[in-house]
Amino acid sequence: MDVEERPGLGVHGTVRGRRVAIGSPLYLRSVAPAVALPDGTAPGLRAWVLVDGQVGGAVGFADRAPPEALASIAALPPRLGASLA
Repeated sequence: MDVEERPGLGVHGTVRGRRVAIGSPLYLRSVAPAVALPDGTAPGLRAWVLVDGQVGGAVGFADRAPPEALASIAALPPRLGASLA
C-alpha cells in the first residue's frame, strides 16, 4: 500500500491507480504545488480532496455541543468570560 501520512496536516497515496490526497491547503500545496485551491474563506474546518492533482471536493468538520452543555456553560462564573453568544 502506498500511503504517507503527516499527522495534523493530511495524507496522500494511491487508490486504484489514482493519486489521492486529503488535507489542509498548506499540506496539499506541498504534495501538488501547482494545484489551485479555493480561497478558503468559508467558515468552518475543511479538508480538501485532490484526485490526480485536481480538486475533487472537500470534507467539512463540525463539533456540535450536546444540549446539556448550554446549562454547564451558563453556570460558569462570569470572570471566565464564557458566553453563549
